Order: sequence, then C-alpha cells, then structure tokens
Amino acid sequence: MERGNPGSGGRPQFHRPWRDWAHPCQIIFPNARAALPVLIYLHSGGYIVGNLDTHDRIMRLLALRSGIAVAGIDYSPAPEHKFPTALEETMEVIKYLHENGSKTGIKEDCMAIGGDSAGANMSVAISLMLRSDHPHLLKLLLLFYAAYGLHDSGSCRFYGGPEDGMGEEDLNYYQSCYLHKNEDINDLRFNVLKADLRGLPAMFICAAEYDPLLDDSITLKKLADEDRVSNELKIYKGVLHGFLHLSRMADKADQAIYDAAGTLRDKLLP
Repeated sequence: MERGNPGSGGRPQFHRPWRDWAHPCQIIFPNARAALPVLIYLHSGGYIVGNLDTHDRIMRLLALRSGIAVAGIDYSPAPEHKFPTALEETMEVIKYLHENGSKTGIKEDCMAIGGDSAGANMSVAISLMLRSDHPHLLKLLLLFYAAYGLHDSGSCRFYGGPEDGMGEEDLNYYQSCYLHKNEDINDLRFNVLKADLRGLPAMFICAAEYDPLLDDSITLKKLADEDRVSNELKIYKGVLHGFLHLSRMADKADQAIYDAAGTLRDKLLP
C-alpha cells in the first residue's frame, strides 16, 4: 500500500467534519467525495476511560489512508453506565446512520466496525447482535488487541503487570467496572469466544507480541477458522498493548494502521 502524506506536521487535513450531539458520534471524512463507506470505531480505555479526543489521531489516520469515512462513537463509560449500555447506544447510532446515510454523507449499506482493546471486544459483540436482522450490513471487523473471553492464558501470565496497567488486578478491575452482575461474564456479548461465529463478516485481527491479551486474539483466529469466517491475524513484534497510539514514534504502530487501512479499502471500496 502506498503511503500518503499525513499533512502538515503529521496532522491530516479533512473535509466536512460532522458531529451530531443527539447521537454520541463524530464522522471524519478523508475527502469531499459523496457517499463514502464508513468504519464505525469504538475506542479503548477498559470501558471506563477514553473518548473521541483520545483516539482522534487513530481515527483520522485510518480515514486518510483508507479513503473511508470513520464514525467514532462516544459511548457512555462504566462504571456509571454498566453493560450492556454502551452496546445499546452503539446499536442506536448504527441504526441512525443506516436510516440517515444521505443526511450524513455515508453509504448506509456499506459499513465496517472496529476498535482497539475494549472497543474491539464490543465490535465483535455488535456484529453478533446485528447478524440476524442485518446479516450483510457489516463488511469487515477491524480488531486491535482485545480481550475476547479467556479467563487465563499463557500470555496473561507472561506479560503485563502493574507498571503498564495490564496486570491481573487491573484487568479484573476493568471487568468489574463494566459488567453489571457476575453472570455477565458468560454473556456472549462479552465473552465472544463462547459464541457461534458463523455468518460474521471477515476479520482483520491485530495483536501485540508482548500483550497479556495476545492469546485472546490467537484463540479468536482459531475459532473463526473453525467456523469458516474469513480472517487475517497479524502479530506485531516487539510492541505492547495499546501501541496503536504511538504512530508518531513507533514504526510498528504506523505499519499496523497502514495494514488496517489497506484492508478497509480492499473490503469496502469498489
């Protein structure tokens, strides 16, 4: 994939930014072309922190390098808003965009969904929720280094710790903030590895080599293979969980965004 110029000072320039405060969503357009396909993007932060501003650079670069609009959803965070509030809000935004594409400048029947960490987990959940009523709406799942349902794994034991906020105690805290009750840990909208994945859109699965959640991505890939879901797993060497934010200084982060953007373009653009 040819690398473009991200603009002056590394900040890409865009046309027609659109924000609707009646719906927690901001759409970034990489150019003035009408009716673009759209990536629904759900940010990370352990379900409790993060917003459209913390992930602005990631979303803008994905839009710039793919030529596809990116709609970031500013879902209500835990612990004030427990599971499945964020999923329900996301479904409302997708419904709104699907019904009002002409008003927002997107192709309402050509969408992908993705996110990093917590946002990737939620993206798989949303695709499962849409599968029955809108089986062909989503064309791609773009998934960056998430927990998908493993309660213990080799990577969780080898990597992560209190110094990077990814130790066992940290992960349990994020989960306890997000889930409403103990039984939610087995809900297929959280523990997506328990779900039947058949009929889901193609997956681009990005993982970090030194991430306690690495084995979640590997397991998701194996289950997708078993259920005959088209997928690609890329493990980026020498990086930690959350490395996507380091695209100004880390080549692997920059490469991951290029790879994801190329997949978006291949799947959504004619």
